[in-house]
Amino acid sequence: MKRYLLIIIVIASIASGCAFEDKPWKTHWLESPINYDPSGVQTSLDNKNSFPIDKSLTLTDGRQSVNGGLLWPHSIHPKTASALELKDENRYPIDLPTVLRLAGANHLDIALFRQKLHEAYSNALVAAERFIPTLTPGVLFQRREGSVQRSTGEFISVDAQQTFIGGNISLDWELGEAIYSTLAEMQRYHASKAALEAKVHDAILEATIAYFLVVREQAMVVISQQSVEISEKLVRQTEDAVLQGMGFKGDVLRAKAQLSANKLALTEAKESFKMASITLATILRLDSDLELYSVEKLVVPVKMVNDREKLSDLVKRAMMQRPELKEADADFRAIKNEVTGAVWGPLIPSLRAEAGAGGLGPVPSDLSSREDYRISVGWKVGPGGIFDIGRQHVTKSQHETQRVRIAKLMQKVEEEVRVSYTQVLAKAEQIKIAEEGISDALESLKLNQERQMKGIGIPLEVLQAEEASTKARQNHLSAIIEYNKAQYTLFTKIGMNPIEGMNTGKRNEK
Repeated sequence: MKRYLLIIIVIASIASGCAFEDKPWKTHWLESPINYDPSGVQTSLDNKNSFPIDKSLTLTDGRQSVNGGLLWPHSIHPKTASALELKDENRYPIDLPTVLRLAGANHLDIALFRQKLHEAYSNALVAAERFIPTLTPGVLFQRREGSVQRSTGEFISVDAQQTFIGGNISLDWELGEAIYSTLAEMQRYHASKAALEAKVHDAILEATIAYFLVVREQAMVVISQQSVEISEKLVRQTEDAVLQGMGFKGDVLRAKAQLSANKLALTEAKESFKMASITLATILRLDSDLELYSVEKLVVPVKMVNDREKLSDLVKRAMMQRPELKEADADFRAIKNEVTGAVWGPLIPSLRAEAGAGGLGPVPSDLSSREDYRISVGWKVGPGGIFDIGRQHVTKSQHETQRVRIAKLMQKVEEEVRVSYTQVLAKAEQIKIAEEGISDALESLKLNQERQMKGIGIPLEVLQAEEASTKARQNHLSAIIEYNKAQYTLFTKIGMNPIEGMNTGKRNEK
């Protein structure tokens, strides 16, 4: 009996999951939004290495940029900055590292895919358990009174009883089915694991893009506030000029109309900012009543992918690293095992064995040792066995279908990398163009304001310069944000986790 017990322990240890890696489905997920603690959030000026800056993109106007970024809240209008960062019980600061951390921990899609991985693990475990024999301990008491018929045909009267105390170990192995189904389910476990990795990447990228939108809309609020302040100043100047008999009332009305338009744009910017904040809080599973604002004092272009890498090399990296392709390849191997199992599995004989041991006697106090052994080997012919042509055709069709899916997926992956790479190049060029525009627009506004103060300029020129300045700053801001989104998207599309982008980006700077 010791050797049977040893075999059971060995097989059970394998089937119990010792060969599997970590079990991410054990990670607890919260049914309700989490309580947000912003204590670990740092400003970008306090933590200059919080993200990798693309130093190849720089502005010529040092008053408005640092290392290619747009310094938007503090340096020009302290009043505006303080209003934007007004703290109350529902306003909380957040930064990109915090977003990345929360997105990977609390996303509901990630929790769902963890449970799918658990299901795949369980299916593999069920398949492996087919190799474990069934142990049936028990007690049998049997008594017979009256007539019985002997093998010779005569009837006799008996009064007998027997007692059996022991157990049976029974094996019913469809070896071919057990072997190939276990191999297939193991591959599906690896496929589910790759699917979880892909979902983690997508969830973190989604949160990253949502954060950049918060940064953009927050900066748009500041730009709109500054435009309102410039318009208010122009209204006062034109009114003073009219009172002094040096101005035209039409200029006052035009300045007031522009002020109203700028105030309307400000309310729209605030609306967009709050909507972006709600979206980010929802993705991070925070309380929807919270209003999140970015602590970044600097809107800068970030570099996630090395400029020296060729597009063809990035495509190759994606083909090797994308978890979606790993998932599809594991599914392909699983189906291939099923094809092999349908063709060759039935040729492996089925094994049925039973071993029993215990004590047999008339009463429990008078038992004698008894052991029984039975073993049989056989094959199944027909449906589910040898010559099951239908099953073979089904599995081969699934095999070819999966090959087509992989080819389509590879095509899609290459397209995504090429599109993201093109966007990175285009957005970088747009940043440079926007930099030239913002420098010229700010200088034009300054000169026209000076002319207005000296009484040699007209208000219309200031209005036009102010509109051009606002538009240029908005274009520059949007170009930086879109560039950052493209960088993170490209980084994800080549199969990298966006969380790893912090360290990778810093290496790319060197």
